[in-house]
Amino acid sequence: MITLIGLVVVLQLITIVAISQKNGLFTASTRRREALLDSCVLIDGRIAELVKTGFIPANLVVPKFVVLELQYLADGSNSEKRSRARQALELISDLQDSKRANISILDSDVPSKEVDMKLIELAKKRGSGIVTLDFNLIKVAQIEEVEVFNINELVQALRPHHLVGEQLELKISQKGAERGQGVGYTADGTMIVVNNVGRSIGKVVHVEVIKNIQTASGRLVFAKKLSKPASKKSSK
Repeated sequence: MITLIGLVVVLQLITIVAISQKNGLFTASTRRREALLDSCVLIDGRIAELVKTGFIPANLVVPKFVVLELQYLADGSNSEKRSRARQALELISDLQDSKRANISILDSDVPSKEVDMKLIELAKKRGSGIVTLDFNLIKVAQIEEVEVFNINELVQALRPHHLVGEQLELKISQKGAERGQGVGYTADGTMIVVNNVGRSIGKVVHVEVIKNIQTASGRLVFAKKLSKPASKKSSK
């Protein structure tokens, strides 16, 4: 018999595949799809880890104008942007050397002056998708009916579900919106709202999950404070 935890894992995997299929990166066909990478996702760097896992069976393409954008930032006066842009350029080189990555630099340009519109026009021209984290680019691409793969959606899908009835230790880091509420965060960043812990700000309390809500910005969990120590999980 499949356990409840096993069922949750299966549902998570189904969600991951569904998200990827929606964005055109996983297809029933053996033909590999093409996905353009923008500077945002290269600077973020998590694309490298996804490629290593083999979860992105698409031909990854970095347009030359994206490389030029990174080179411009790498030569700029802002030290933080300069450092991150240089790391992004190194990441491109690492992906080219990776046996799991099928990545290429595309020396092709389009008339638009703005980089985001260049990406969208190039994607439409080549029938490609776009891998990005840029909220505005995602919205414009959706309007233009260009497939988008948002890594943050995958991250949200991979976060573990805290089941109703699950007990854990949680540090209450701040006050909640309602009187007596407190807010804490698990190691994966999930926000948990706990009732009747107004005097426990800054302390670790034992809680039990009572409700799960999926929102556009992520998963929101509600819990109640327990008087006895939790026995299953710790999140400090």
